[in-house]
Amino acid sequence: MAHGIVRPKPIAETTEDDWEAIVGVNAKAVYFVCQAFGGLLRDDGAIVTVSSISARNAASQEQSVYCASKAAVSSITRSFAYAYAPRGIRVNAVLPGIVDTPMQERFLAAAAAARGTTADELGAARLSGVPLGRTSPPEECAETIVWLLSPAAGYLTGQQIAADGGLTMV
Repeated sequence: MAHGIVRPKPIAETTEDDWEAIVGVNAKAVYFVCQAFGGLLRDDGAIVTVSSISARNAASQEQSVYCASKAAVSSITRSFAYAYAPRGIRVNAVLPGIVDTPMQERFLAAAAAARGTTADELGAARLSGVPLGRTSPPEECAETIVWLLSPAAGYLTGQQIAADGGLTMV
């Protein structure tokens, strides 16, 4: 399942069309894919959704709707985990942090423009809050997803695993 879409803009400039598009792809699609897939999945299977650390930490006014949509994904994950538990189906979410993707590059460019800075400056500022001091290649998130699907994560359901270099440690 795709990570989602974001349309970086200040809150005051966000439109209903932005809301419908972002929530439609990031939350509605996840709900109905989980619903359809869960009905086809064998007992004792597993589903992993892709939320975001933005579900926990809305640290940017330019992605308010994205944050709300990813918080919905986290809630959807818990709902399906509860619903499918009697069949032994585990449903968990991975919450990526700053991942090296084209979407991340587009976000940085748009957010930097809105803040009157450069993408490099904004990227460095964001990275300064990551305890491991680096971004993540997409493969690291994929490995987390593979682990959540594996028997090694057999006693986890309804969990939100932050793959974020420590950015959202609690």
